[in-house]
Amino acid sequence: MAGLTNYGNTCYLNSCIQVLRYARPIVTQLLRTKPKDPFLRHFVELLFIDPAEEHLKYVAAHTDRIGLSRFRQCDAHECLLQILDLMHDEGTDVFRGTMTTHVICCECRNVSSSKTPFHTLSLAMAPSVKDALEAFTQPEKVDHTCEACGHGRATKYTTVTPNKVLIVHLKRFTKSRKRTDKIRLTPLNGKKIIASINHTGELGYGHYTAACRKQDGTWIYCNDEVVTPMDGIPESSELPYVLVYA
Repeated sequence: MAGLTNYGNTCYLNSCIQVLRYARPIVTQLLRTKPKDPFLRHFVELLFIDPAEEHLKYVAAHTDRIGLSRFRQCDAHECLLQILDLMHDEGTDVFRGTMTTHVICCECRNVSSSKTPFHTLSLAMAPSVKDALEAFTQPEKVDHTCEACGHGRATKYTTVTPNKVLIVHLKRFTKSRKRTDKIRLTPLNGKKIIASINHTGELGYGHYTAACRKQDGTWIYCNDEVVTPMDGIPESSELPYVLVYA
């Protein structure tokens, strides 16, 4: 696939397009889908057609349809979430996983559970992605009135059931700064990284690029119009902001 033109601070959009181009389970399902929404219809064409300038111009000019500013730098994770929500509305569910929260009464051991669907899993920074997931699912003591016995303390923990594609968002940005810690890029739940959205720069500005694994196992680095071969993703890096697993 060729690179994508940057229409004035649209690197965030280009990086989302590139990582979804190489998420094969998503692409395979989209081949069977004919989206009704005009924005999504043009976006889907971007995943299959090369060159795709006509469709890219339309999508870049209509990001307001997914709640984002036109031709201004936006957050790549927020953009990806909006696109995945739109895909879900059109029946594409290969990325929609489930989080199950379990609450166990400390007195009578009664268990209550609730399920929450998710498109991306937001994890706090940790030494590795595996560590970040383990911290997210770690049991904790909470105030909770048991429906069975009325006791006021419980243990709460979360289990994560991903779909064919698992998208992880690393919480690098706080209200005041960007965290530039290196993180080990480990497999998760038997899945390997197939793409990443990377961010360079600071909190209020910066640049997004993408690293993607092709079907033949080789990797490419996508920097807007420029696409170059790469040796693969490093074992650890300070650049990844969104990771795609399959």
